[in-house]
Amino acid sequence: MNNKIVLIQVWFGKIPDYFWHHYETTKNIYGLDFILFTDQKIELESKNYKVVSITKEDIEKKLSNKLNSEIKISNNKKTCDLKASFGDLF
Repeated sequence: MNNKIVLIQVWFGKIPDYFWHHYETTKNIYGLDFILFTDQKIELESKNYKVVSITKEDIEKKLSNKLNSEIKISNNKKTCDLKASFGDLF
């Protein structure tokens, strides 16, 4: 059986410099895929990375609809508080 692991990452605003080291060390690892949700226009040339364009407002709307409650992300760093819900959200 071929199991795969998919890691979901959300970045708003400028992609930090350390991301590129992370990318270089994880691109093309068999069985490990990444989905990167971001408001930045970036292109990654790797079979195991997928970039999805999304805004913070789009995520707030998705969360609000799923939870039937208004959700506001106070700043870009607060997306880390949502990590447990990424699988259900996306």
